[in-house]
Amino acid sequence: MAAAIAILAVHVLALRFLPTFRASEPPAAEGPAFTVVILPPLAAEEPRAPAPSQRPSARRPPLPSPDTRNAPATALPPVEPAPSTAPRAIDWSKEAARAAADRLAADADTVRRAGTFEQWKQHVMPAPDVPRGPDFRWDEAHIHRLTPTPQGMLVALNDRCAVLISPLAIIPGCRIGSMPSHGDLFAHMRDPERVGD
Repeated sequence: MAAAIAILAVHVLALRFLPTFRASEPPAAEGPAFTVVILPPLAAEEPRAPAPSQRPSARRPPLPSPDTRNAPATALPPVEPAPSTAPRAIDWSKEAARAAADRLAADADTVRRAGTFEQWKQHVMPAPDVPRGPDFRWDEAHIHRLTPTPQGMLVALNDRCAVLISPLAIIPGCRIGSMPSHGDLFAHMRDPERVGD
């Protein structure tokens, strides 16, 4: 128990006196702080005289006489301006004409080369003479939906019915009777393929 009281006493004394052993902080400055920076002058430094051991043995040239100091200066040769590095203005009409001419020349060259190859191809590899089979019979109403006539515009609705639109009236009409069937649609389905299909 005595040891516990001794340890407690050491802790109480440490807590009491340790805050006094802390390094004291400088007092906070009142108001804003300023930093003063001194920069060297921008003017070129004057040449310093060489040390006595470094002085050349030759004498200085004599100073000009007062009469030559006030004499008019001699004319210097004119200085040529340096070439400008600024971007040049673009003449868009000339650039467009140049691009069009280049494109036309390239297209003409391509056509010339293709024409030469086609002549050679027809001479060396003639196309086979394969008889052309019958054309496929399309539904006329779908491929000829609008047909102009002297009376007006004929609008095909389906294989049977149509409407005539004229400046005077709109006249509908339908065929009566049976329509022929297209039983031959698949007659040439198994024929050999032709060149160009």
